[in-house]
Amino acid sequence: MPNNSVKLLGPVAIGVIVVLAVALVALWPRGKASSLSGHAGAQRASYWLFAAVLLLDGLLFFTFIWRWFVPALQLPAAYGYLAALGYLLQIATAVIPDTGGHSRASRMHAWVAFSMAAVMQLMVGGLVLAPHVAAVPRVFAAAVFGAMGVFWWLFACVKSVRRHFLVYQLCYIGGFFVVVLAAAYIR
Repeated sequence: MPNNSVKLLGPVAIGVIVVLAVALVALWPRGKASSLSGHAGAQRASYWLFAAVLLLDGLLFFTFIWRWFVPALQLPAAYGYLAALGYLLQIATAVIPDTGGHSRASRMHAWVAFSMAAVMQLMVGGLVLAPHVAAVPRVFAAAVFGAMGVFWWLFACVKSVRRHFLVYQLCYIGGFFVVVLAAAYIR
């Protein structure tokens, strides 16, 4: 039986991430071509804020997924393990700074961040196939899963869209969070 007191951790964690994203872009602007991590890597203060929030807030979100989301929606344990992998990748994304350019740290950060994005897409795909998720969130998850695939294709094949990386990244992350909230709260 899921722990209903943990159910609110999901929206709280998502709200904190939204506030962090707005703060990073507003306080340390680097343009639309830079990722959230790029904005965070602009200065030492922004890096530490980004790392601390991702570590702590990620723990809240993972607790929500593991203790409420997976049991309430009767998802297989593999879904929880996929979420754990996503959280580990988030930790790595938080502690390996995106310093820009082609430094070893930036290449490692990019590899970890794109791996985390792939995990997010797999988690959305898992909700499309989950029999205990309501029909409306499943249809929405299918649409977001498709949009995520289009984003991958665009970044692989249409180099001009990279000028707007931040916009695509925010839509990708936002789509993931909306799907999770829809699956959790629409019955």
